[in-house]
Amino acid sequence: MPLGRIENFKESLLESLLIVKTCLTTIWFWVPVLLAAYMWVQLGMMFYISPLAALIVPSILIVYALIHENRRTRALYGLDSMQSEDSGKKLLSEVDIRKLVSEYNVMLKNKKKS
Repeated sequence: MPLGRIENFKESLLESLLIVKTCLTTIWFWVPVLLAAYMWVQLGMMFYISPLAALIVPSILIVYALIHENRRTRALYGLDSMQSEDSGKKLLSEVDIRKLVSEYNVMLKNKKKS
């Protein structure tokens, strides 16, 4: 008879663990838990964090992230900070621009004809 009790206890324990697993893996179990945690965090922020700090700290983090992204990009592509932004680019004069525009107009006319 004790063996039957052990088997019964084992089945009962497995069923209980299955119910616990099912509850913990559904979204509806976590919605009220997360809502309660959110409310506690909001209360804590209301009493322990200055509103000014809540506005300034994220902006400081954004600026810091942008600076580091710029540094990372320069290091990745081997750009020198003393190098000019428009190095290697030939600036077009007004005459060159007019010539390019006239060539573009001629190309459009030819395209319309065909």
